[in-house]
Formats: sequence, structure tokens, C-alpha cells
Amino acid sequence: ATGPKFLTRIFDAATSGGGGSKTESVNNVSIITGAGGERMVQSDVRLRLSMSIPAWVPIPKKTLEKQGSESLQKMIDSDVGPLVEEFRDKLVAWAEKTSIDGKLGSLISQPLDTKR
Repeated sequence: ATGPKFLTRIFDAATSGGGGSKTESVNNVSIITGAGGERMVQSDVRLRLSMSIPAWVPIPKKTLEKQGSESLQKMIDSDVGPLVEEFRDKLVAWAEKTSIDGKLGSLISQPLDTKR
């Protein structure tokens, strides 16, 4: 890790040795009908991150939670836009390849493979 020595020491201690970090995520994709009757893809995601923090870290729990939440949210916000665009592009390509009458709205009757 790079940055202020004190913070890199905390990061190195939290990510090395016993415990480390663990992530879990669940993504449910569904087709919903918008206010104007258009069909839209909706993705509901739950993300869980577990990371060991050494007991000697002199930062209050509430501060760690607040800063950790803000930091992770910024990272998610910056990463999600490009992922959504890529998903949309692949979905459109799939719809065109399967010769569905040219309209994404017809996807409601087609299964979506979100595990690729």
C-alpha cells in the first residue's frame, strides 16, 4: 500500500495474516415495466465486505464505519457506470443475435444469462 505511513501500516495489518478480507455479493436481475409502459432491466445488488481490523488501531468504530462506507460508495459509484454500459451493450448484441423482432422490450419472454 502507498500513502501516509500510519495508514499504510493499518492497511497492511488488516489485509495480511489471519482473517484478511472477504466479499460476498448477490445480484438479482429482473424485467420491470416503467411508468410509460416500457420494459426495463433492473438489477438489485447486495454487497457484503468483511475485513479484519487490528485491535491496536486507535480509530473509533463509528469513524471507521463512516469512512469505510463513504470510501466504498465512491468506489462503487465510479465502477458501476462502465459496468452498466458494458451490460447494456452485451444485452443489445444478444437481442440482435437471437433475432427477436428488433425490440429489447421483447426480452421479457427470454431468459437472461447473468452468470457470464
